[in-house]
Amino acid sequence: MDILECVQEVMTTSGAGMHVKEIASEILKKYPNMPFGHDELATRLSTRLSSHIQKKKGSDCRFSKVSNGKGGERRGVYRLKKTRKAPVLSTQISTDVGRNFVGKGGEHAVLSELLFRGYNAAIMTVDQGIDVVASKDGHYFHIQVKTARQSNGGFQFSVNLNSFNSNDKSHTFYIFLCRQVVKGVLTNVFIVFPSSMIINYLESGVVTGRETLSFNIRCGDNSYVLNGKEKIDHFINKFELIK
Repeated sequence: MDILECVQEVMTTSGAGMHVKEIASEILKKYPNMPFGHDELATRLSTRLSSHIQKKKGSDCRFSKVSNGKGGERRGVYRLKKTRKAPVLSTQISTDVGRNFVGKGGEHAVLSELLFRGYNAAIMTVDQGIDVVASKDGHYFHIQVKTARQSNGGFQFSVNLNSFNSNDKSHTFYIFLCRQVVKGVLTNVFIVFPSSMIINYLESGVVTGRETLSFNIRCGDNSYVLNGKEKIDHFINKFELIK
């Protein structure tokens, strides 16, 4: 461990400043196998802390000297630099938003991601099983967007079988948008399925349904699983599959 990390560890429990000799004593209590004694450690601390403060500026500087109240600084006394805490953002998900708003929001979220990736894309005026049409490098793609909010630890999507069959072409893609909290932040997670992949899931029994195809996606242990049978991590945010 770097010597400044040892200083930071010791000083986190002290709100006031500490003299380098006091810091050295506390470090040796925690790490008695240090390769040098108390006085040498205190000298090294004084040199490293002074150098750190001179070289580091702004948020990169972890320590500061302590004022003596007379316009100067207390010799050999340092403290952890105070940092502003970022405001905690609310991750509460509104449940009173209608399905039409959620669905249309998902379409625009997908549209935005496509534009950022260089696709010329537009939302269809009339929904006939295709929500978004996109083009890139002279190729056109049809995209069906499904959006779901997390419920009971998972996301439930459905696709009308007749609509799927009528739009089953090599240039058709299905994007399932999962609205979930990731590391405290409300996030859009996009699962991009080529139409051919859904056919494979139908043939293997991963996806079933007579009139409606059911897709239950759960996230656990940093892995996404479809219908409790198939890991689908390699489809997460894979817009490059649209080609």
